[in-house]
Amino acid sequence: MIIGNGLVAKGFFPFNDQFDDCIVFAAGVSNSKEEEHSPNFLREKRTLLDALEKHKGFKFLYFSTVLVGFKKNAYYTHKREMESLVEDRASSFIIFRVPQIVGNAGNKNTLVNNLSESIRNEEQLSISLNVKRSIMDIDDVVEIVRYCKDNIGNEVVLIPGIEPVSVLTLCHEIGKVLNKPLNTHFNSSIEDNGWIHENSNITLEAIKHLDIKKIGYSKNVIKKYIKP
Repeated sequence: MIIGNGLVAKGFFPFNDQFDDCIVFAAGVSNSKEEEHSPNFLREKRTLLDALEKHKGFKFLYFSTVLVGFKKNAYYTHKREMESLVEDRASSFIIFRVPQIVGNAGNKNTLVNNLSESIRNEEQLSISLNVKRSIMDIDDVVEIVRYCKDNIGNEVVLIPGIEPVSVLTLCHEIGKVLNKPLNTHFNSSIEDNGWIHENSNITLEAIKHLDIKKIGYSKNVIKKYIKP
């Protein structure tokens, strides 16, 4: 069963019959700029607790963020709290800590959608030179989850991504697709890129099994989903 209607949920909908023995919880908050006491945090918590209560005995698949523990704000604190609820209350679970997911859906606050909108409108972008991100095709996320769900349980699966690159590189690739110049301002903020660690062993197995190539991955994802 798939719970949710956003980017991640829509990626799983075509494979709904393959998750009859699982709860794919894809109804989480996706905007990392949500502020403390946001009603969206409360909505996710209520929906999550309700699903955990109603579907006892099912394997619970929850999507968190790879930046948990590396960025500190209300959003990342909330995601860790939701992870703890799943760990404490689900009889069987897998928590997937995923990077920035890209697809044909998703709200405007996701990294690639936000950058694309700004570049399309030729707005100034404030960029930190040291900051890196990893984007991932929703189709690949679905395939990795499918690979993992029957092979492991009660684990946190790290998916730092295929090809971590600088945000500036992402902007350049988006600008090329949109045929728009970049209007960039480089700020002095510094961020811990410690999240760029090794994928979990099961993730590495899935990536190898699926024959996902690292070189040029980000460029190909942007070309696939960003339309001129």
